[in-house]
Amino acid sequence: MLRCVTVAATALGFALPVGAQMPRSFPADALRGEMVFVQPPHVTIDGRPALLGAGVRVHGEDNRIVPATHLTGVKALVHYRLEHHGHVRQVWVLQPIEAARRPWPTTLDEARSWTFDAAEQTWTKP
Repeated sequence: MLRCVTVAATALGFALPVGAQMPRSFPADALRGEMVFVQPPHVTIDGRPALLGAGVRVHGEDNRIVPATHLTGVKALVHYRLEHHGHVRQVWVLQPIEAARRPWPTTLDEARSWTFDAAEQTWTKP
């Protein structure tokens, strides 16, 4: 049974003080998707099966590294990066303020055709 979380830290048994979460900056090659941590290295992204790469780094909402094994069964909105083999190499579980940033590419084709402003952390569609 899957459980949906809004704060990954809560899923791990701790939470940040109110107001402690700050928006992070993400690289231009980070895609957005709904990730389900099935059983590491297996995940789904927007319902499609995917694999976590060796040495994957999963950042919780508080930006701390979280072992993927601690997230089994969790469904979360994330930004993620792929390695050259197509495996997931880095994941950020999004804070609500980060999730509100729209639009954000969900495919490599979108990321290639849209324009990214790294300072503002915004995307512009053509």
